Amino acid sequence: MTRALLALASAGLYALCFPPLSLRALAPLALAPLFVAAARSRVGAALALGLLWGAAATLGVTSWMPRMLGEFFGASQPVGVAALVALGVCGIGPAYAAFAGWLAWCARRRPPTPWLVAAGWLGAEWLRCHGPLGSPWALAGYTAVGTPFAQTADLAGPAGPGFLVALGGAALASLAAPELRAPRAQLHVAGVVALLVAGWAYGALRLGQPFGEGEPLPVALVQSGVTWGFRFDAAQSEPNLRRTLALHRAATGSAPRLVVWPEHAIDFYLRDPGPEHAALRAALDGGGPDVVLGAPHYTRPGGAARYFNSVFLLSHGEVAARSDKTRLVPFAERSPFGALWPGAGGGYVAGDAPRVLRGEAAAVGAFLCAEAMFPDVARRLAADGAELLANPSNDFWFASASAARLQLETASLRAIETRRWLLRATPTGYSALVDPHGRIVATSRYGGAEVLHGEVLRSRAATPYQRIGDVSQHLAFAGVALATLARLRAGGAARLGAVA
Repeated sequence: MTRALLALASAGLYALCFPPLSLRALAPLALAPLFVAAARSRVGAALALGLLWGAAATLGVTSWMPRMLGEFFGASQPVGVAALVALGVCGIGPAYAAFAGWLAWCARRRPPTPWLVAAGWLGAEWLRCHGPLGSPWALAGYTAVGTPFAQTADLAGPAGPGFLVALGGAALASLAAPELRAPRAQLHVAGVVALLVAGWAYGALRLGQPFGEGEPLPVALVQSGVTWGFRFDAAQSEPNLRRTLALHRAATGSAPRLVVWPEHAIDFYLRDPGPEHAALRAALDGGGPDVVLGAPHYTRPGGAARYFNSVFLLSHGEVAARSDKTRLVPFAERSPFGALWPGAGGGYVAGDAPRVLRGEAAAVGAFLCAEAMFPDVARRLAADGAELLANPSNDFWFASASAARLQLETASLRAIETRRWLLRATPTGYSALVDPHGRIVATSRYGGAEVLHGEVLRSRAATPYQRIGDVSQHLAFAGVALATLARLRAGGAARLGAVA
């Protein structure tokens, strides 16, 4: 019971690190109780503790889910709660169960170092990011947003600050649990402290370095105020387009070179003629700024329609470039079960690769909504020549200001990883301008319509993370594999010696 309480306390503290409270300093302390509880348990019990932690942490950081399912899908409160519990137990928990079971197994053979525990934690996060649901929501690295530690994301993506958070938690746990106290434990703790100081100093150094070149580029973001009910409702299409165009006219009052609209900014197909399309072309065909917006798209290869969630760059009212969303949201846009249950999704097709939108103002690397949670998308766009990042999003479906805030903070790490300005437009907030240090320099209110203005710089910076990707994470996995193999071999040798 005591160990279960430790796991629950750990999950509760972890949830407090994220919005709305954002008690970021608790992050290492939050993980330490789970590490202690797992290391003091047998493998079977540790598996259960990890599953409990994953489920409880999911409830804490995704508490908005039952309300969202009720408001937008008509689900009852019991059904919404059951779906949230199922997500935690079946979607998130197994990765942490595997980690806790592995940690218990390691501790019973030879106390692991804090470095090994932190590497194992990265392995658990990788498992849940690459499972059927592909859920990178509220990774440990995002608890560092707003601190100098977040700047290490330009070295290793979210795994950089995530490793530091887990390393601090493992060092604290080693002070409390002999099962985690490896030989020369004091030396390991001193090394952890030294690395954390170095990480802080690196962040402070990077925060003082400018990124960008050329003349400032005036930009604007349109927060349209259009919510759920408008999509593909013929009665709402024209008035909502009229509202968005009115906001666009207000945005162009500051003479921006680039304007970003949200995901699903329009609900008609730009490839098809029609009154709404004609009105859009007429409004934008006047030598004004480039416009980046989200819209549906389809193709008919062989006669069968294939539907995409896409982002377009319009120049003088005409489509100049398009990129299709490559990371689709489970259930909403794709079935996580593939051909086994194709009906459990929105019927969209994933694009083959993100494409840079090259306009008159800048080369824009645009990714849609939840793609902001996947570092590889922004990294590839930057490597392909994007000078700015844009994230047209659609966060009203969260039905929660704190969830929308966390999504913005998640997207802000993409700016650090690539050292590019990020322009994020949503229908109801939070829309924001984020600088190459991940600092939110302008943000909208949550709810309603608004226009944001600002100036950005184009950047062609090439960060270590852009060059090498997740190599550091792969090295951590290799360390886990080698340490596990060494324990297996030592255990086998010990059994042979006992038989002899």
